[in-house]
Amino acid sequence: ELMDIKLQETVAIATQSVNTLRTKGQQGVDEVVVSLEKGAGNMEEFADFMKGFMKMPREHFSIFRQYLSQYPDGTRNASGAFIGMPRLNIRLVGLSPKYEQFLDEGMQYFPINEQPDIQYARGQAQQGDYLVAQCDRLQGEPQEKLAKTLIRIIEPIRDFRLGHLAAVVRYVPQAMPEGVKDLKVQLAQTEEEPILDDESAVVKGTAGFLPGPLLRNTLRMDLRALERLSATVNK
Repeated sequence: ELMDIKLQETVAIATQSVNTLRTKGQQGVDEVVVSLEKGAGNMEEFADFMKGFMKMPREHFSIFRQYLSQYPDGTRNASGAFIGMPRLNIRLVGLSPKYEQFLDEGMQYFPINEQPDIQYARGQAQQGDYLVAQCDRLQGEPQEKLAKTLIRIIEPIRDFRLGHLAAVVRYVPQAMPEGVKDLKVQLAQTEEEPILDDESAVVKGTAGFLPGPLLRNTLRMDLRALERLSATVNK
């Protein structure tokens, strides 16, 4: 709940930022940067909360996880995968084919009141209206200023995902037998991975997806967005 408070506030900031840049363009950058700086602070706290899960004793987590498993008929249960991250992710870094598959497969499990907004954000992103792409279309000092601010908000989200991967390896090693060794090299050299595989012997995540591929795919999106932004700052 504490994480969700920070997340929801940042979603509102990202939503307003996308709309401001759509209507004002470069003239709206200063306004957007001020808002996104607050969002960056929120996501730093969000990532810190993730670290707290690493303090949970393994035996406690093994009991806790039983209550999140899929039902016998395959219906998915409650899962961290279905918190409001897509509403922020889409507005920051856009979409990818496997991320869209995740949204399609999981849509009915997201909070009912958030589903229309997820779809709205998808529609905007498909038209190129998400913050990294909007930054790409700017020029000069406003573009650099926005790029630096977006880096500050995406970096803690990247750190959150790395912490999530580490938690999976620690608490459910059978779900990620490949571990996280040489992760950055692997992500740089590979494309998106399948997130659904009923034949796989790997333990599925609480949302019913393969946890390693799902987490690595979203991490790839963050890393590639950071590469685009860094290229803007350093050009």
